Amino acid sequence: MTSGDEDKRSANGTKGRKGTVIFVGGTAYSGSTLLDMILANDPAGHSCGEVNCAVHPYLPYHVDPECGCGDAKCPIWKDIARHPQDAHEHLFRVVEDVGYLVDSSKDIPWIKRNADRLLRTGFDVRHVLIWKTPAEYYRSRKKRGEEHHWAESWLNYHRAYMSLIKPFVAVRYADLVQQPGYLQRLCSDIGLEYFDGKERYWERTQHTLFGNSSAKIHLHSEESAEFHRMSSELDTHESTVAERPRHALYYESDDEDLPDDLPDSCRHTRPVGSIAMVWPGAFRGRICNTCA
Repeated sequence: MTSGDEDKRSANGTKGRKGTVIFVGGTAYSGSTLLDMILANDPAGHSCGEVNCAVHPYLPYHVDPECGCGDAKCPIWKDIARHPQDAHEHLFRVVEDVGYLVDSSKDIPWIKRNADRLLRTGFDVRHVLIWKTPAEYYRSRKKRGEEHHWAESWLNYHRAYMSLIKPFVAVRYADLVQQPGYLQRLCSDIGLEYFDGKERYWERTQHTLFGNSSAKIHLHSEESAEFHRMSSELDTHESTVAERPRHALYYESDDEDLPDDLPDSCRHTRPVGSIAMVWPGAFRGRICNTCA
């Protein structure tokens, strides 16, 4: 590690601690994989993806997973399933020169349990919740043919998250990818160093495990087998590859009317504000003005 990297590790809040773990919560299709890789885009950062799926696999492809870097011999995730009680500590041991990890596991009890343990044992922990409005979330589910019980899923996740996880920073996906200066403010709020180009997560090797292919496809060259595999997967429910921007953050505007089953309490799409820090007793990071 160079002296410059050492300075960056200190600037990212790891000095005097064992290390930092940033948990990125959010529903499916909320942008958590994208935000995971953006926040970890730093010489001191490591994008983990959904660690809980590797430690507690519940789908066939969760068992003996291949690293997101594409190298079949990459050793980072080789023994992760043997560490159900100390997965993050294990990653700090096996990843070289890491100052902070970003874990985008969506499972709220997993986040709570591991955050509490890490804090007790001398690590720094930070929480970020990335969210979409009900209309945005509905559209993400609809284009994948998963509209069933979408409203209950949206409400239940955010209610549970905000009941159990505090403090956290709330990030609206549309603002992250559309608003100039938003990422810089977010980094300031969670204590990370910002630099021009931090959003270009595809410019470094990422070891992200699992997560959304629409974000991970940018990590691979158009000639690679991984790119073609992800392209085929995405073409089953999204725009064609030719219509999607390459190496760019993008947002598809929602031109559809709100669905009939949208709860009355969510028949609005106005966010509370830009980035809101939530502290116990000061519930300022609500998803919207009436929910939760």
